[in-house]
Amino acid sequence: MKPIFFNIIALFSFGFIACQDHSSTFKNARTFDLNSFSVTKELKGVSHTFNDEIMKPIRLQVYDSLLITINVGENKLLTVFNLNTYTKIGNRINLGDGPLEMFQPNFIKGDGKNLSLYDMGKSTIFRYDISDFVRNADPIPVKQIKLSQNIFNDVVFDGDDNIIAPVYRDQSLFSIFNQKGEKVGNFGAYPESGLQLTDAEKREMFQFTYASNSNGKMVLCYSWNDLIDIYNEEKQLACRIHGPIQFTSSFKEFQDGEVSSAHPEQGKQIDAYYNPVAVDDVFFVLFNGNFVDDENYTNRSNQIFVFDWDGKPLERLILDNGIISFTVNSQKRKIYGISDMPEYHIVEFEY
Repeated sequence: MKPIFFNIIALFSFGFIACQDHSSTFKNARTFDLNSFSVTKELKGVSHTFNDEIMKPIRLQVYDSLLITINVGENKLLTVFNLNTYTKIGNRINLGDGPLEMFQPNFIKGDGKNLSLYDMGKSTIFRYDISDFVRNADPIPVKQIKLSQNIFNDVVFDGDDNIIAPVYRDQSLFSIFNQKGEKVGNFGAYPESGLQLTDAEKREMFQFTYASNSNGKMVLCYSWNDLIDIYNEEKQLACRIHGPIQFTSSFKEFQDGEVSSAHPEQGKQIDAYYNPVAVDDVFFVLFNGNFVDDENYTNRSNQIFVFDWDGKPLERLILDNGIISFTVNSQKRKIYGISDMPEYHIVEFEY
């Protein structure tokens, strides 16, 4: 496998071909609003009752008729359910430091034949055969990859079987690792604007969640600004879109001993995008749009936006039940979301 090295200067020299506009706070961003979506749909959710409690899921993934959740505050970190019968198959993966245990796993989108998890506590990828993961109460990984750098965030696979991991550095946003866990490159940069920001303010202001389409493209969805960046297969910034509010949150640096950090200014922080999901030739993402310090604020979102990989707004899905995380089964055209109101449960939407 060839190592990949990316130059940040080249990133901005060759990007922005399909998406040029200077009306945003951010350089080279195209703005849009809710009227830009071709389709608006209202989706009614169905809350399913399983034969056993679903604990406290924070992430979920669907593999054909299997629903797998990642739980918080439990000794068993994952639970497997059968979606045809709405029954629990069993709990998997103990919390701990043992060879088959994990601290804080998350799903990595794969080929559908394997289940891949990244444990942030160990900076290690665990790959399982799905059938064995379902049958075996203590599944054995078929492959493990220990990254050469500690990454306390989610990771994804790109189209070259490399591993992409965020590092939030001024010189680059991402590191690239090969299948041996060795670092082979880096890419990405914070959005440019006319704002005068310190490094600490940038790190807080430009927090993001992201997804890969497994063919080399990536989307970064910023948490505190309604801003989305799309990277092409060469890991160059191809498109930046700002909307539907075109809001820019504001953070101010402060010192805590020898550590520099930043906190949001009162009334100037909006909860924007999170949990993007790449599905075929589009991506879905939750949009909140509420001010964090509003007395009625909730982290549940009742809107999912759908874009193509050129940044074109396609569909606005309005949910009757707010959710905190979701996954998509494109074959059955179903969205499965997690709601914690009034207690944790799974909601299914047909789109």
